[in-house]
Amino acid sequence: MKRDRLFLGIFGIWLVLSICSMTDAQLTMPREESRAEELKRYIESINVPISFWGRLVDENGKGIAGADVVLRVRGSMVLPDGSVQEKVEDHTVQTDAAGRFSLVGKTGSMLGLESIEKAGYTFASRQLRNFSYTREDVRLSTELEPRVFVAIRDLRDTKLFFAKYKEWLPWDGEPVRLDLRNGVVSDGGDLLIIAEKGAVDEEGYRYDWTFRLDALGGGVRYVKEGEVVMVAPVEGYAPEWKIGYGYADKDYRGGVDGDFFVRSEEGWYARIRLTATPDHVRPSARNLFIRVFINETGGRVLQDGSTNSEY
Repeated sequence: MKRDRLFLGIFGIWLVLSICSMTDAQLTMPREESRAEELKRYIESINVPISFWGRLVDENGKGIAGADVVLRVRGSMVLPDGSVQEKVEDHTVQTDAAGRFSLVGKTGSMLGLESIEKAGYTFASRQLRNFSYTREDVRLSTELEPRVFVAIRDLRDTKLFFAKYKEWLPWDGEPVRLDLRNGVVSDGGDLLIIAEKGAVDEEGYRYDWTFRLDALGGGVRYVKEGEVVMVAPVEGYAPEWKIGYGYADKDYRGGVDGDFFVRSEEGWYARIRLTATPDHVRPSARNLFIRVFINETGGRVLQDGSTNSEY
């Protein structure tokens, strides 16, 4: 028993002295290896398989063949010295007879649509974007449901009407009619706006508000996020569009900001970019700003070479 206790004591002293004699490098080596492995696993987790399917169509929905599409794959890689560097690869593919294109079998965290080119067509740069593959909740595209992009035939001889309109808008429920082609308030205008704020609270503020657009014999349609705005759709219009928020609403917004398609009673198409923000402090506050693109020929194309900067 005494011999065992003596042995354990000697062993304990030897172990302490051995640890103290180890170099810093020897002590930290396992930790450094662990960090390197952890970094490697993280990089592998964000470099996921990339599969993307797209389709290029013209303003009438017909596929465009033979267009050059540049797709950029971004990822990360670990260098021998342990540092991380971005990895970028560009891939050029061509659309088939139906306008379809794809990129399958690559790995990375991001895919970017860099350019689409086809002689005789105009492609709006606003459609160029990046697609994240690290967000599992985003459904990007499938072979049966490709992401659709639009190019327009050469429009050098086509000119759109374009105007900017800025005016004070009363938020008291008084109707205002706008003449989109002349940018003025007019009784004969083609767009009716009715904006109103709610009752005054105990501190003199008015946060609740409603906003309404009426195409007056035509139709109006809100442009959803990611939707192509250079070509007006044929369907989906309603006589009016309304929105409203109460101060207690979870998704409360302090005004209207978005794009709208308008189809007039006369048959021409327009797109308007509208911002309207009420001053919530005083009842008399007003503010309205609109950019208007109109194709008065009856065509649905809402972009030409002279308005690319406004697109």
